[in-house]
Amino acid sequence: MCPWAKSACALCIVIVMACVGALGCGGEDPTAPPPYPPPLAFEGEGDAWIEPVPPVTCRRGDRAEIGMQGLGTDVRCNLDVKGQVDVEHFLSFAWYGDCAYVNGQTATTVIDASDTTNPKVVTKLMTSAMQNNWETMKAHQERGLLVGYQNEATILEVYDVQKDCKSPVLMSSFNLGGKGHAGNFSPDGKVYYASSMNTEQVFAVDIADPAMPRVISSDFDRQAHDLFIGKNGTRGYFAFSAKLSHFGMGSLAIIDLTQIEARAPKARGVVINEILWPDGWATQYPIAVTYRGKDHLVVTDEFGSGANCMDPEKPQYGYARIFDIHDEKHPTLVSKIKTEAQDPANCKAATAQAGTSFGVGTHYCNVDRESDPRLLSCGLWAGGLRLFDIRNPWRPRELAYFNVPGSEVPGLTRIRIREREIWFSTTKTFYVLGMPEEVVGPILDH
Repeated sequence: MCPWAKSACALCIVIVMACVGALGCGGEDPTAPPPYPPPLAFEGEGDAWIEPVPPVTCRRGDRAEIGMQGLGTDVRCNLDVKGQVDVEHFLSFAWYGDCAYVNGQTATTVIDASDTTNPKVVTKLMTSAMQNNWETMKAHQERGLLVGYQNEATILEVYDVQKDCKSPVLMSSFNLGGKGHAGNFSPDGKVYYASSMNTEQVFAVDIADPAMPRVISSDFDRQAHDLFIGKNGTRGYFAFSAKLSHFGMGSLAIIDLTQIEARAPKARGVVINEILWPDGWATQYPIAVTYRGKDHLVVTDEFGSGANCMDPEKPQYGYARIFDIHDEKHPTLVSKIKTEAQDPANCKAATAQAGTSFGVGTHYCNVDRESDPRLLSCGLWAGGLRLFDIRNPWRPRELAYFNVPGSEVPGLTRIRIREREIWFSTTKTFYVLGMPEEVVGPILDH
């Protein structure tokens, strides 16, 4: 070996030994602090919030609730009406771009809301699946597809709304079977999961080509009142999955959809876990969200599990709640998002005013974003629209509310952050509400 080679080898050994002693040979000192400190724990983390949310303070000049939180019927707090138009609404409400789609018993009304101070009805869709499509009508925001599934027939329809949201184009009318109740898209918009409650089935419908739908599977071993698809299409969250076996309880199944997402032969959904809780029923709608990268679910119950205020632990009216599901086999309750009127402790006083059916129960909620959500907007049957701050899921608080007498809020709500707006429809009127900067500005900057 040449002398210079021996010297180079010795130098190499010195460098390697230095690497081992100081840096662990990985280029990083294992004793050094991490480059970014771990996130601080949420205030109250680990201690589930189960009381009514703290009531909001309204602005001067608002029509604030008087008496019990959640029972106001002609109220407006920290929200402003920007625009409205009369429309018939039953259950489904969807949107794409500057358009809103409001389903009724006989048609889906298309609303041009490009000027949110003056929304206008532009046309009505009267094909089979655009009539009385219950809670099935959803729009996919990236693909620009609108899907509905008729409640009194077997027809599922796909519309293209991307080219011109004011003039939807029918791409297909597909004889699916069952009868429509609810449904939702996979994240990429290429599969629509259609729930038929009357036949207790869920159909996974491939709409990669919206002109040629095809059924991938209807094998899930669970039904769904409504559902949400997450994790790049590999997880399904099926609400009210155990209706018959657990009557009078809230229920939600976590389903592995990997086979369906892969379009495997004889694909089926595999149940990972089923979550049950005793203080809800007819679980309606789940939303998969993350807090600091950990998986959570926001879930609503259409009804409470109480029976005419006979059990002090069971509410008459349903409400939203948040679960931590990062361990899918062992989910934990984070918070219950309820008003005083939804608290079973106030059951007799609340039902004396709101009745014992849907009353002021929560139907659908929505978030401003799925990663570290800040706002939760909920439609309550006779309780109007309520807005909550959920930046800390362990300590939710009320931000605003709006209700008009003689109508209900049965469908989803749309939060438009950049425009500081909320879109929704009561059973009589489509509204655009403004969220004042002084109320939500500091929250949205979070």
